Amino acid sequence: MQINQLEQALLAFITEAFSITPEQTAGIALTLNTDESKQAFGDITTNAAMVLAKPLGKSPRDIAQEI
Repeated sequence: MQINQLEQALLAFITEAFSITPEQTAGIALTLNTDESKQAFGDITTNAAMVLAKPLGKSPRDIAQEI
């Protein structure tokens, strides 16, 4: 699966799980870990919890746990 496919899947999940519009997901990004020592683990990060904290009125930690 390509990173853009993962990103689309994440955005679709977030819009459904949190009942928000696609416009509210603006600024959410996925990042592949580029640290060579950790690439074997396939780490992917997202800023979704931080971007959605204010609009959802929840702590980033709570949002991250829900994701």
